[in-house]
Amino acid sequence: MSLHKKEKLITLLNEVLESDQHRSEIEEILSIVKIPKQHVIDEFLYYNLDVLHYNGNEIYESLGNRVVLHIHNLIKDSWHQERQDTVTEFIEEIHPEKMVDVGFGVPSKYVKKIVLEKKKTLLTFVDLYDAAFKFAEALLMYWQKNWYEHIEFKTLDINSGYFVGFYDLYLLQDVIEHAFDPAGFLIEQIKSSYPEAVFIISLPIGPILPYHYISWNSDQTALKWLENCGLQIKKKKSVYVNPKIDLFSEQLGDKFHDLYTLCIKK
Repeated sequence: MSLHKKEKLITLLNEVLESDQHRSEIEEILSIVKIPKQHVIDEFLYYNLDVLHYNGNEIYESLGNRVVLHIHNLIKDSWHQERQDTVTEFIEEIHPEKMVDVGFGVPSKYVKKIVLEKKKTLLTFVDLYDAAFKFAEALLMYWQKNWYEHIEFKTLDINSGYFVGFYDLYLLQDVIEHAFDPAGFLIEQIKSSYPEAVFIISLPIGPILPYHYISWNSDQTALKWLENCGLQIKKKKSVYVNPKIDLFSEQLGDKFHDLYTLCIKK
């Protein structure tokens, strides 16, 4: 990849690491998880320079990668920020008492604004990798000392075929495509959940990546796929990458985006 792209990525990263708004948070988290700053820089470049060069989901086993995912959420004007705003808006329409975030990656904006501030929602974070929970615990402790009164962790492999449990709201952000059997996984959750259960699902629209098992080339094909799995779409929004900020998308094209949907069972 070009030296120019690497320099731009380092500039974006430093805007977060050295900002008055985020510096103390990042420094404290790195101290807790015992990761040096240089390792975060290396992981950030590895993750963003070439999205086609890693072949599996093993990248998410890295604790440094979880720090990188959190930094993405803090980059101004990135699609990561618009994604957070979108999912927060969707959740606020539901007012769930009990919700699950499957393959959650890292705690994001809705966790602070809805779960920790309003204290009316019990949230379960589901992931396969210990790194997800170790980073989440460090970040949540920084945000609010008594976070554990509202949030719990559950280890689950989405390829196990198991139902994740009974909740008012199921949040699946860019996770279904990582399952070996995407339709089978989603259908099992829909079939086993409460009749009144709500699903917020985001799907990446664009070319297939090496570590995905399905792709959708348009919003229409994605919506049809969700309907075939047993969902009725009540609301949708397309969140496009910002090519000036989201440099990972260079290989995917500026039409690459996430389709966010708010769905109920048919």
